[in-house]
Amino acid sequence: MNSSLLALAGRDKEKALSIAARMEKESHEEISSTVAEVYSRFGSDAQATWMNTAFINSTGFGTYRLVQLYARFIQRCKDEPIIASGLESIRDKGKTAEPWWVRMSMVQSMVQVGNYCSDQSKTAAKAGDTNTEAQWNRLREKAAALADAMKKTETNENLLRLYNAGSK
Repeated sequence: MNSSLLALAGRDKEKALSIAARMEKESHEEISSTVAEVYSRFGSDAQATWMNTAFINSTGFGTYRLVQLYARFIQRCKDEPIIASGLESIRDKGKTAEPWWVRMSMVQSMVQVGNYCSDQSKTAAKAGDTNTEAQWNRLREKAAALADAMKKTETNENLLRLYNAGSK
């Protein structure tokens, strides 16, 4: 189903988004993952509530997959509060996520979003749009601060080695 819906999206994005929206109420993890995949590639601020809820409610390996899709989706959004809220959701779920590599993926996702925000800030600066530049800079700083906070509270030896290797 995933590949079929993504193939349809390649030809008719609006139809694929419409089908994905009808699938939002399904509770099966594979269906939720398919909807999230479509939204991460073709969605917008309009799907933010569903994406956030799906991410918050994810469990086990589904969380690992959804954080990656959610980070990609956040990069499609334009509304500052939606992006900020998404980063906070990743941080909040990351406080207790298990196993350790899921938390690592969450930190990586925040860094990825932060890098995207940095790129958007530079693009706005080149265009002379100081308001948009400031917005993207605030989001970049938020992503960096949340990722750093997660790293500072980490207790897993594997992650501590990875995080500390970057500071040497």
